[in-house]
Amino acid sequence: AWVWKLGSLWGAIGFHAGWNFGLGAFWSLPVSGLTVYEALPIALTERGRNPLVFGGAYGPESGLVVTALTFFALAWAVPRR
Repeated sequence: AWVWKLGSLWGAIGFHAGWNFGLGAFWSLPVSGLTVYEALPIALTERGRNPLVFGGAYGPESGLVVTALTFFALAWAVPRR
């Protein structure tokens, strides 16, 4: 969606790298099912959170929240292409 809207791959690469860093090193969440080194651990816990909604052990990418965000990003970008 980012590339379609802005016409550049570099922004999408930067966003993806920032997303992975934020999840793993900053918020101490799994990144695509992998546990990474925690540089700045804030440690958001899974206790009390539904894995279907927030992704569980795989990470937020497998939850409904990020799925909905992806859908809305595509709905925003594709008609403007």
